[in-house]
Amino acid sequence: MFSNFSEIDGDFFVAQALVFLLAGYETSAGTLSFALYELALHPEIQQSVRAEILQVLSEHDGKLTYDGIQDMSYLDRVVSGEEPKRLSNKLTLIVLGWMR
Repeated sequence: MFSNFSEIDGDFFVAQALVFLLAGYETSAGTLSFALYELALHPEIQQSVRAEILQVLSEHDGKLTYDGIQDMSYLDRVVSGEEPKRLSNKLTLIVLGWMR
């Protein structure tokens, strides 16, 4: 691609940064969108997540802190656990859509 680094200009770096940013955004947005969709389908899980958030907030003087987020283990399992990853896998969604 490039024989030496002197051929790389600022536009190249800006383009690479944009690709990196958008690729990370799409993955995060897709995961969060799917997690919110699943929470809407399962109000009992949504209520458990809400209860955990309220409990952790009360333990941290009503402030959302890094330590508080680390204490939200149920929320972590709901959003980024193995089951959401399996269910939101794009290939799985395509196959399930094809089977219907």
